[in-house]
Amino acid sequence: MCNVGNYPDEVKQHIRQDVCRNLVAGYEVGDAANCLLHAPTIDKNKDEFDRIFKERISRNDYNFQAVVFPARIAATLQNVDYRKPTTKKGEIAIILEKIFAPLQAALLALAIRRKFMR
Repeated sequence: MCNVGNYPDEVKQHIRQDVCRNLVAGYEVGDAANCLLHAPTIDKNKDEFDRIFKERISRNDYNFQAVVFPARIAATLQNVDYRKPTTKKGEIAIILEKIFAPLQAALLALAIRRKFMR
């Protein structure tokens, strides 16, 4: 059974039914077992996570309560310390990337929020 996180038991039960469903709690973190979606680590099977994520989105299922997204998605929100570019064009490209990467994440969050509001 997935640990889900620090929630009251009745909330955990709700999350297990609606989000975990029949996923195996195969990720041991500390003394808690978690399913793929709720494992509090960015080192998880990203291909399987993507498959589940895309499958649920395609079914208009947007319930990702307490889900811990893997590194590829989390990295979008981090300010990465880049190496110094050797050309002015490279410097401009890095500045634009630092601006547009968080913007893309914000637009995705807005699109998902708008989907719930309908």
